[in-house]
Amino acid sequence: MKDPEHNKPATENDEIWQRRRRNLNLLIHYKGTNASALSRQIAESNNIKFGVNTVNAVLNGPSKPKFETLEMICEALGLHNVSILDAENPISEIRNDLFGMVQAISEDQAKEALEFLSQRFPDVRAAIAEKEKG
Repeated sequence: MKDPEHNKPATENDEIWQRRRRNLNLLIHYKGTNASALSRQIAESNNIKFGVNTVNAVLNGPSKPKFETLEMICEALGLHNVSILDAENPISEIRNDLFGMVQAISEDQAKEALEFLSQRFPDVRAAIAEKEKG
């Protein structure tokens, strides 16, 4: 998966990372874990060295981690997609489940679902199109 933030202006990118860090800290506390336990879990499940300093660097910045690092952290937290970190409410089980379903369906099924959702929620589709313009 490619990092969608690479073309964003610095200030917008900084805001995105502030939100991601806030949401990661929230999720870690919500899940009842900590940076040390999370790093051990990632190391064990991926058969790699993954120290607590890596997790702390992601949580406290100011550097931005590699996208693969962020994906591993999200996976360890049970998130289906890094994009959930950009949400106002990253704890939403419904949105997380929806991301998981989207990743699991075929391209044809995704097209069909997008058409259905676009018809069902035209105001959301219009808001997205407007946001993409400017």
